[in-house]
Amino acid sequence: MLGLRDGRIKLESVTIHLREIEVRPVNIAEVLKNFRMNIDRNYEPTTQLMITFYRETIKRDNQYIGVWEAIMEVLKHPYDSEADDRVRFLKGRKSYFHKAFTDVNLKIQGGPWYITSLDIVRNLETFLDPKFENLYHYRFEQPEMYNGRVAWVIKFSRKEDVEFPCYYGKILIDAESYALVNAEFGLDKKSLKLNGETFIRKEPFGFVTRPEGAEYSVSYRMIDGRWQYYSARSDVVFKVKNKRSNLKTEYRSVSDILVTQQYPFPSRTRFGPDGLFRADDIFADISGTYDPEFWGNYNVIKPDDDLEKALRKFETKGK
Repeated sequence: MLGLRDGRIKLESVTIHLREIEVRPVNIAEVLKNFRMNIDRNYEPTTQLMITFYRETIKRDNQYIGVWEAIMEVLKHPYDSEADDRVRFLKGRKSYFHKAFTDVNLKIQGGPWYITSLDIVRNLETFLDPKFENLYHYRFEQPEMYNGRVAWVIKFSRKEDVEFPCYYGKILIDAESYALVNAEFGLDKKSLKLNGETFIRKEPFGFVTRPEGAEYSVSYRMIDGRWQYYSARSDVVFKVKNKRSNLKTEYRSVSDILVTQQYPFPSRTRFGPDGLFRADDIFADISGTYDPEFWGNYNVIKPDDDLEKALRKFETKGK
């Protein structure tokens, strides 16, 4: 209470009780251990049917060669299951640009089956696997807000003397639940040399290909108290050279997937084999011909547009 008397201000003390906060040191090894220990509690324990929007683009020297798009179903098994997730093609379209560029018949390993395997909570990458943690340097960065929640930011890179394919990047771990909610990672130069051949399904005759970059991202969203696989992205760059013609060019392949709908999958329901993608399928060889009205309002989404932001914009307009 304040009172004014002879130009003086009188102050009275007030007691305010604050909620108790526990402050204790946190180390990275403990955070990663708690992440793994809480996977069953933090992530979906039942089989889910996900409807997804998928897009794949290829550029040659910064000009688009083609864009392939599809709506797909993903059968997502529980995180404690050893069964493989399954991906089924529903409908799609493809369009080609700059036909003069098709003289180099380069087929890059990837596509819908591979991008769903970027669920690194289900398929632990080396930087999350305790068997390989000794290969990496880890360090905390400034915490970030993710979906309105505080998240620890952990960056990682290979140790200097390690001769093994490794990643660099960062992960976001929810500070309350220890759930991994976002990750951005890529193969470093040494790993690209070690793993370069695994990216190419079909190398054109007379050409030499060399991977220049491989970067990935994956994000999760919370639904009914559980974190769910939500989106993923793969971005791979190659140099292609023909010694006889002195041709040098660069290819960039980008794949995006976004979950637009999700439902529990009844235990006795059969997910049939029609349209299933296999690991060795090339998406450009499967999707149908171009239909200018295929996506309705979504036709105006440009190849460079962020899928999540573009779809959210149309959903807002439709309300």
